[in-house]
Amino acid sequence: MMWTMAFRNLFRNKRRTAATGAAVMAGFIGLTLLGGYIYCVERGLRANSIYLMNKGHVTIFKKEGLQRYATKPSLYELTPADQNLVQEQLKKYSENIDWTGTALTGSGLISNGVKSVPFMAVGVDLQTLDKSLTHPTVQEWAKDFLTQDSLNFVKAIKENPDSISITARLGALISRQIPFENLPAEQKTVQLAGMNLYGDLNAVDANIAVSHTTGSDMMEDAGLLAPFELLQNLYSTDGAHYMMIYLKDESKITKMVSELNETFKNQSLPFDAYPFDDPGISPNYVGSMGFLYAMAGFFVFLICGAVALSIVNSLTMGILERTREIGTFRAIGYMPKQISWMMTQEALWLCVLSGVLGIVLAAIIVVIVNGLYITFSPPGVAAAVQFTLSINGTLVALISCIFLLLVGTTSYLVTHFKLKMKIVDLLSDSGA
Repeated sequence: MMWTMAFRNLFRNKRRTAATGAAVMAGFIGLTLLGGYIYCVERGLRANSIYLMNKGHVTIFKKEGLQRYATKPSLYELTPADQNLVQEQLKKYSENIDWTGTALTGSGLISNGVKSVPFMAVGVDLQTLDKSLTHPTVQEWAKDFLTQDSLNFVKAIKENPDSISITARLGALISRQIPFENLPAEQKTVQLAGMNLYGDLNAVDANIAVSHTTGSDMMEDAGLLAPFELLQNLYSTDGAHYMMIYLKDESKITKMVSELNETFKNQSLPFDAYPFDDPGISPNYVGSMGFLYAMAGFFVFLICGAVALSIVNSLTMGILERTREIGTFRAIGYMPKQISWMMTQEALWLCVLSGVLGIVLAAIIVVIVNGLYITFSPPGVAAAVQFTLSINGTLVALISCIFLLLVGTTSYLVTHFKLKMKIVDLLSDSGA
């Protein structure tokens, strides 16, 4: 009965209802689109870090290897025996592990026979390269970080184990232009030179097969991706820098890392496990998302403040206009709490109707914006990416709850404090 009466009261002053509803609707649209954009960015950066940057959901280093490997690689590498010990500890998580991989990192010089420039290399096992580049998550969220021919890298390695992938900018520094597959055979052959893990100079021949992007503008001048075995030959080792664990259920990352580190500590095993979103593992992901979350918090505060002020203004004007009506309700036995709840119901109806319309309009905007394929170059990102929006059901539900709570609480408090006048004063008031 009261809900029906509250709904009908919305149309008593259509202009004010429309103005207040527009404010609520604009808030829904703004937060839905902002949340959708942040969701798309987060999923893209997450996929890039886990799969394309070859970090895995969980990364395992020799103890203190994350911090000290660059200075003493021979002391902090994961030997084959170390890798076997880690695999033993991973058996109890086998149901949730998609696959595990190994990676080796290092630096050196790449030479075309005339000119040499520095590179920063990552060597990854073939299984990880194959599954990462073609993973559905990458295809859905991180396709902007894939070059046209990067998907051919695994095929190139199978044909020639000495194949490498370098960034377009690193190729330009040694006078090699993309697409690399069109280069003459003699121009594809390069030499990689560097200090091995024991301090001796070593060099290997390599074949430029495809190009890729690191996703980071800072690394684009030196990015080199190679087969794991090729870098092992270059750095004269049979070990790895770190191991990657790829999970089926991402929600169990934190629990797995905590349990692994506890196991390593209790059994005195010299290993450390890190989640992919650790600042030392994925600084680009952590920094970018930290900025976006701070920005989102600021806009949520502004939007919620504007909506609350609109509700306060609308209810205050409504109470002034309906003073005698409120006095009549009081006179026939309605308590102030009941009247406050009735007027709160009006605000909640307005919130629901405005929210539904706002979500529909947000969905239309998402379809239009994504269809226009707008690209831009974010700071620190090597290539232009598509400006993508999304409607996420969980975020919509959360935003709806926030608005209902905000509108309901604001409405009830405003009406509660405004209805403390005596019944006689209410009935005798001439209204606004």
